[in-house]
Amino acid sequence: AGTAGGIATMVAQVRNNGPNATSQPTVTFTGNVALSRASVVPPAGWACVRGSLGNGDFNIVCTAAGSFASGARVNFTFNVTAPSVQGQPTLTFSATTGATTSTDPVPVNNSAGRTLQVTGAPVSVPVVSGGG
Repeated sequence: AGTAGGIATMVAQVRNNGPNATSQPTVTFTGNVALSRASVVPPAGWACVRGSLGNGDFNIVCTAAGSFASGARVNFTFNVTAPSVQGQPTLTFSATTGATTSTDPVPVNNSAGRTLQVTGAPVSVPVVSGGG
């Protein structure tokens, strides 16, 4: 569960299970929050472009130049700020992989999703001052 107004961090690991390398691999992240509330920190060698799907949902597409070797793995850090009100209690996210040139013998494992339940109000952190 995520706290309303809080930041949730998730890691998406992308692997090429082979048997071949892929050219110009992509990972597309989508979700049902505003683009301003979502960000992706890509691994070295990857670049991401942020976009809105026009209905309040976001779309972030990350691409690597060159190839992605068979057996290679990379991690993407995905951050989302939950709405500060409880009007949107469930957030859904997905990540889908692809490539310009590859023949994937098992395409059913090219996407994954996650649901985050938003609960309560943001937790306030008390200010502690030192005594003297």
